[in-house]
Amino acid sequence: MVMAVLCSSASALVIDSPVTWSARTKILDQTDGYVEIVAGGSLTANARVDHNGGVYPAGRVILNGGNFTSTVDYKLPDNATGNDALIWIYDGTFTANTIEIHADRLGKVEIGADGTMIVETLYQADYSGQTASQMRDNPAVAIADGKIYASPGYDLVVTDLGGGAVQVTTVAAPRAYGPDPDGTVPAPLNTDLIWTAADCMTLQDVWFTHDPNLVTDPNFTIDNPGAKIASDITATTIDNATLVAEYGSTLQPETTYYWRVDSAGGGGAGCPDAYVRDANGIGDPWSFTTTQLAVQIITQPLSTVVDAGGTANFEIVGIQVQEFTWYKVGVPDVDVLTLGSDYAVVTVDQTSTLSVSNPETHYGEEYYCTVDNSVPSSLDSNHVFLYTKKLLAHWKFEENLDCEIDVANNGTASPFAASYDNAAPVSTEAGYAVNLAYENPNQVVAVSSTMENLPQVTISLWMKANTVEGGGAQTTLLKADGSDADGIKMWLDSGNINFGIEGNSGAANDIEPVPGQWYHFVGVFDSIGEGRLKIYVNGLREDRSGLDDDPFVLANVSPLTIGGWNDGTGTIDEVFDGLIDDVRIYNYKLTDEQIASLYVDWVDTYLCDGGGLDGLSTEAAPFDVNGDCTIDLADFAAAAAVWLECARVEEGGCIFDLPPLE
Repeated sequence: MVMAVLCSSASALVIDSPVTWSARTKILDQTDGYVEIVAGGSLTANARVDHNGGVYPAGRVILNGGNFTSTVDYKLPDNATGNDALIWIYDGTFTANTIEIHADRLGKVEIGADGTMIVETLYQADYSGQTASQMRDNPAVAIADGKIYASPGYDLVVTDLGGGAVQVTTVAAPRAYGPDPDGTVPAPLNTDLIWTAADCMTLQDVWFTHDPNLVTDPNFTIDNPGAKIASDITATTIDNATLVAEYGSTLQPETTYYWRVDSAGGGGAGCPDAYVRDANGIGDPWSFTTTQLAVQIITQPLSTVVDAGGTANFEIVGIQVQEFTWYKVGVPDVDVLTLGSDYAVVTVDQTSTLSVSNPETHYGEEYYCTVDNSVPSSLDSNHVFLYTKKLLAHWKFEENLDCEIDVANNGTASPFAASYDNAAPVSTEAGYAVNLAYENPNQVVAVSSTMENLPQVTISLWMKANTVEGGGAQTTLLKADGSDADGIKMWLDSGNINFGIEGNSGAANDIEPVPGQWYHFVGVFDSIGEGRLKIYVNGLREDRSGLDDDPFVLANVSPLTIGGWNDGTGTIDEVFDGLIDDVRIYNYKLTDEQIASLYVDWVDTYLCDGGGLDGLSTEAAPFDVNGDCTIDLADFAAAAAVWLECARVEEGGCIFDLPPLE
């Protein structure tokens, strides 16, 4: 008896009790062209069944808890329709005495977790020259051609029942496991892919994508073939270089990636005795998220010059930094926190500060900071230097050319040891000075010294020119440089005073020294404070300019030559013609007041701090009525003497009715 039961959600022929077909039957003639056998149902076909393809959902036989037995001949399909003819054996047993699966007519069988297919005689015909007898009793052909396949996540097990009959069931497909990265922690951008192969599987396909919809779709290989980065490999690791090359792009920060390892073949010792196929050994979908951006340094630490007894601080600011490590340069470089209590590091969020106490005992030390995170990403900061304020060199030129070091140098030997190239002190109206002659290019003071790595320098000297060259001629007062990179220079250019850094900007002014007259000349280099060069003439600031580069320290500053320029080959050029005296080099920036005091110590005068933005001047301060640079009772008395006097010339003013003009 045939019972047709219509489901509430579809119009299929649903069989939930025993049913027998005794005459030739076409699946497409059934309700909506498909049949579903559910729990309690069974269908026995004692005559030929023609199972042609149809437009979905037609052309399907579904076992969903029931059984189907064909005792005669089952055509899958009988005729080509251009549509799939499908048997879905999800739960139940499909038994056929003879089944013809036509390779060229879209006939297919899918077997699920609880499905079983038993075939006494199997034909796979394609009507292309092969006879049925050649294809008979060979399920491997149908399986290899994908005509019989397992549901996703399962593999087929083919068992020989004897007498030409075979049984096809499924087992859970072996899956790779133990992924690394496994998604529990952010993965570095240079991550490798590592896993453990599925049991009994020695060949694997690997898929990788940033689209979660692809990696969880067992058919995504068709939609996105570019996601497959490896085929039939035996290795269980794909290194980052291979991953990037096959994927076609480097991994991006803070991005989620999805990957899957499918079992693609295997077998051997320890594997099941049954014939296990692997067409659907689809692996579990895995994912991981990459770490944040690589570290960046947005504020570099700066070299510093501090007072003895103070504290030197170096600060760095980064982005995406997880660890700051400060090092003292040495052989080897050493983490400062291992060097004792003079060193302290305080890190708050993305800012880290190295503090060094007792700086006078750490004079000239060099440091840098390494910033890193788990990307991994690592950067080293600029190298910085620590100095305490000192008068590095002082040439008084009193009867000799010796360099005298200020007591702040703690009595250590001068690094500014001079060699005297025909220059000699001479007596002048102001004491002794070194006499340099333009006509004698070797009459200079050459100093084998260095101001390397200083972030600030103040150079002070007195000069009196015998002649002043115009027309673009240059003469050098002092130059610390054997090349043209970051060397410091004081010179006259067409008679005008200049101070600058080779390869960088310079400060200049239009003061042209008068021959035979003494001038006090000071140049200040400050890379870490205002970032400026300044010129002072006779105690007053005359010009200033910004530096072209980010903060830097002096380099290539040896040899130092007073009165000329050593070009590095031993040739002296741009020799100054005149007297130079009291040359001082400080390793820090002197203030306006300190520079003014160097000038007034030598001359019988004073300079007035008028409180203006441009520092000291010879102008009177506001309310300094008598111009003595002191605001006192004398100024008040001078103002009171003309109290309420009117000198306004205007209509209605106190001075208006004037005699007519002639």
